[in-house]
Amino acid sequence: MRPAPALAVGGRTLANILSATEWILPTPATQVHTVSVLPSHSSGRKETAKVRFGNFAFSNITTAPKSSGGKGKEQGILRFDMVRDDLLHPLANGNKARKLDALLPLLRRRGATDLITCGGCQSAHAAAVAVHCAEWGIRSHLLLRGEQLDVPTGYNLISLMFGNVTYAAWSVYAHRDEMLYEHAMKVASTNGTVLWADDIVRDDFAVDEEILCENDSRRVVIVKEGAGTVQALLGVMRLVEHLSNLSSFQKDEEIHIVVDAGTGTTAVGLALGAVCLGLHWRVTAVMLADTLERYRELEKSLISDFKGLCHEDCRDMIRADGLVYWVDRFLPRKFGKVLSGEIATCRHVAQQTGILLDPVYTLAAWEQAVDLCRVDSRGAKVVMIHTGGTLGLFGLAQRYPQHFTAANEQSKIVFTYCKVACALLLSGWNLDDYVQTTHILVEMGVYFQIQDDYLDCFGDPEDMGKIGTDIEDYKCSWLFVQALACVDEKQKDILFENYGKSDPACVEKVKALYKELNLEVSLCSKH
Repeated sequence: MRPAPALAVGGRTLANILSATEWILPTPATQVHTVSVLPSHSSGRKETAKVRFGNFAFSNITTAPKSSGGKGKEQGILRFDMVRDDLLHPLANGNKARKLDALLPLLRRRGATDLITCGGCQSAHAAAVAVHCAEWGIRSHLLLRGEQLDVPTGYNLISLMFGNVTYAAWSVYAHRDEMLYEHAMKVASTNGTVLWADDIVRDDFAVDEEILCENDSRRVVIVKEGAGTVQALLGVMRLVEHLSNLSSFQKDEEIHIVVDAGTGTTAVGLALGAVCLGLHWRVTAVMLADTLERYRELEKSLISDFKGLCHEDCRDMIRADGLVYWVDRFLPRKFGKVLSGEIATCRHVAQQTGILLDPVYTLAAWEQAVDLCRVDSRGAKVVMIHTGGTLGLFGLAQRYPQHFTAANEQSKIVFTYCKVACALLLSGWNLDDYVQTTHILVEMGVYFQIQDDYLDCFGDPEDMGKIGTDIEDYKCSWLFVQALACVDEKQKDILFENYGKSDPACVEKVKALYKELNLEVSLCSKH
């Protein structure tokens, strides 16, 4: 049954709004796990990138046997809590489900028969819309960027199974609003209606009525990419209210919330919920998909929209902006790019804690949480929000197959030897009689790898048939290792400031440093 209508807009508090809202999730409850961190002996921010390479040991204290009590830090154990929103739903979970929690019931009550949205080919948002729309009796239409995969997996497969998928060329997708509206008009046909979800959300706070479509006409609603609306904020704020009532989250406790930021809506919802409930929470959002200026613009816009719903006393509590602490990822890169070692880090965390991360979103928040609990927490509880999205790993496995195989630099060296060793064994020879052969073949494998690393950096793409990306991908290449062995402090700063970044200017600085160190001459003279 739908809750009673809310109070008039001018008299609403957050509690009024939440109690008068219909939800898709039967309860806001979520699991909270505690993760212990055994740091390496290194310290300081320059070492935080090592989180990616497994220089920490982790344990899920919540699921592991408990041998002692206490608050952890008093016993020399660093720890942080994780809100396991990845467990909300088997297919459509995390902040995607939270943002739809209040939005879909509103759209259905306002007569929506069809919902149109867009996203990337492996969009978790599009898949969540498809799943939850199917559960609520609404037809979903998903415009996905790019081409259809030969073998659909991950969120692309979920979207295909639960929704109606159309693939859009990149040039068409660049103009999202026009693309969405034109497709909505086709779905609505001649006797249907097309509406934007943002307009319905604004109108609903002034009009409380249910609309039924007549004569089988379609009422098509457009939800923009990411579903960043005021109604989406409410689902996140519902989570904040739930957490604030848990015994492990004391109302006067200083808490540092960490979350990854795609659109940034979740971070703003967390911060607004904390302010409205009078909580001592600081929300840090790791920027992944946009600039600081754009995130601040979004924050200001959402806060302004939300303040229009609140009681005057509540409005006075909320600043116009500056509620969220936006920070860069430790190794910034173009959105969606996975660096060397990050899949291995996700595997490392999963094997030690039973918590699955993805390298695009949640690994960024994990790195920040680990760093805060070792360096910056100052006694505050650190809490990471797991935003879900783990099915995206299926898509990444197709896009970056080299990161999901055992083939690495060392195995290439071993493989050079193994081919000959297998031939010897199959011919009935004893390998102990060919020890010198082993040494020669391993040397050949080392040379092959050094040559491969050199050509990746200095080779002609026309001759190689590809453009090398070892520098952008933060590869531990022969050139990088040799550079570390001979740089001075100034050169070392240049190397670490520019290595692992996709900016062409940074790549050229690294190559110039390699030349300055005569690594090209060194390779030619040694090999």
